[in-house]
Formats: sequence, C-alpha cells, structure tokens
Amino acid sequence: MEKIKEQEKSRHQMEIRMLQSQIKPHFVRNTLNAIRWMAKLKGAEGISRSILAFSNMLDYNFSDNRNFVEVSDELKYLEDYLYLQQVRFQNNFSYTMEVEEPILDCRILKLSFQPVVENAINHGVLPKNKMGRITIKGNQRGDKLVFEIVDDGVGMEKTQVETLLEEREDWEKAQQEENIALWNISKRMHMNYGDEGWIEIESEPGQGTCVRMVFPVYKGKEGEEDAETVDRG
Repeated sequence: MEKIKEQEKSRHQMEIRMLQSQIKPHFVRNTLNAIRWMAKLKGAEGISRSILAFSNMLDYNFSDNRNFVEVSDELKYLEDYLYLQQVRFQNNFSYTMEVEEPILDCRILKLSFQPVVENAINHGVLPKNKMGRITIKGNQRGDKLVFEIVDDGVGMEKTQVETLLEEREDWEKAQQEENIALWNISKRMHMNYGDEGWIEIESEPGQGTCVRMVFPVYKGKEGEEDAETVDRG
C-alpha cells in the first residue's frame, strides 16, 4: 500500500508539472503559425521549417493527451526535435534512424525518446568538440520492443553510469539535478509498465554511450482506454 501511495504521489506531481507548463498553448501555437507564414512569404524557408517543427512539437506535447502513442508518432516528434537541435548547434552532429517497419504501429509510452536524445546531445556529442553522431535503433525481440539510442560522444565512467538510475528519496530535489532525464524516464516506465519495461545504460569514456529502452509489445486502438491496458502501476 505504501508503494502504491508513493507511485500515485509521483504520478500526481508529474501531472501538475505538465499542467503548469501548458500556459496558453493555443496562443503560442497560433502565433508561431502566423510567423511561419510571414517567413514563407518572404522566402525564408529555413525559418519557416523551424517554426513548423516547433509548432508540431507543441501540438504533440499539449494537444495530444494520449499517454501511449504509436512508435511512428514518437519518431516524427523526435525528428522535429533533432532538426531544431541541428539548427541550434549548426549541424555539429548528424543522426540516423534504423527502426524496423513492423513495429511502427506498436504503442509505447509517450515522450520516451526525446529526453534520452537530449542527454546524448548535451552530455555526449557536444562536449567532444567535433562532429558527433547519434543513431536511433528499434526492433522486436520476442515479446519486447527494444530501442537503442547510441552516441559516439565522450562516454562515462562506470561509477557515473550507476548514479544515473539510482533511486532518489526526494522527488522535488531530484528535479533540480542537471542530469535527471534518464531517471525521470525510468520512473515513468516503471509506473506504467511495472517490471515489463526498463532502461539499461552502457558507456565507456571516449567510446560513447548506448541507452537501451525495453517495452512490452502492444498494439491497440487509438483510444486512451485501450492503451491503458498496459498500465500496470
């Protein structure tokens, strides 16, 4: 009972933080769309595409209230994010996606990939101060979906890897840590999949990092009520 209460408390805190971030999203989205068309009319295609990518991300975050989404939707969101990051960092890294087509209509926990890729960019490829590469792989292995986000960045010592997923007692304090993304995703996966979903990290200094995310295979209808059948608390 105590474990269930703690999980519900964490879930509630996450929901509150998401609600706090949704300040007039329609206004922001509509304004961006107007600016995008102004840029397009002026022939500024790069600016227009950047605004469209950002607008798509807002829609996915705020207008799409599903908790579980198809892999294809998650990858489209990730491509918009990666495009904007390439613009921001002047193409200091490249990326490839190697995800098997049969799993694209499987459903996974929404917003699982982007925080991991953000980590790979900020703590992996950028610190090495030369061109980096990120690869997103995905396939089905038995009754599991396995995704790997691999970077050729600076890597980490074993002791640092061990601290990334270790349990935090104070949720609020944990959110103030600089490198908390992987722990947050791990907690969300555990809350929604129980022991059926998890994260593994492999890394070596100077050799890069591989974050492996394992999900149960699930294919269902679009409605949230169907997706919730994988919610094991």
